[in-house]
Amino acid sequence: AEGERRASDVYVEEELEQERLETEPVEDALSARGFVRVSANMTTAGEWTPREALAGLHAREARPDEHALWSALYSEGFGRTGRDAQLDLARWELSFGSASVKHWFFVRGEGEEEVGVCQTCEAGGVIGIYSFTLAGASRGSRTLIAAIRALRARLTESGNVTVYFERAKRKRARLPHHPVSPRLTPDFKIIRVTTGYRRLLDRH
Repeated sequence: AEGERRASDVYVEEELEQERLETEPVEDALSARGFVRVSANMTTAGEWTPREALAGLHAREARPDEHALWSALYSEGFGRTGRDAQLDLARWELSFGSASVKHWFFVRGEGEEEVGVCQTCEAGGVIGIYSFTLAGASRGSRTLIAAIRALRARLTESGNVTVYFERAKRKRARLPHHPVSPRLTPDFKIIRVTTGYRRLLDRH
């Protein structure tokens, strides 16, 4: 709102929300300090078996010199502009230098049009999926399904893989991207739930 600025978000584990902080529940303690509940964040995990991509869309690993294009699609997909988009570019340029992180484009048709992006990070035999988003007119359930299938095809080229991702449900605003749907991953389980809180501080 006008005249306010955002403080850092706070994320509280589901189990902790049921406990008491000193003499009051955690949510009441945060509320008394100006925090409001804004999201529910769920970490979901399971196994992907090999499956072919759908015709017309495939996943291509981004080259280091494509970090600016990748970042621009990320910012567009998540509705980040201006200063936020500049910050995105700076942090993703750094992440492109990480050996454990891969950046992907979702590419459509013979013209190789990039319509979305995501990241994967592998550690301990598990692959985390992050920053999954489709940009502009490419949003829609068909493209979402095709993008998930495209990523699955690439990640399972050598066999089964265990993957996890986070899904966020906003309570005060519609998400500007497409989180992975549980309908597309029926055998996956929610292994962690956190609640996001945000505090608005008066500038004066």
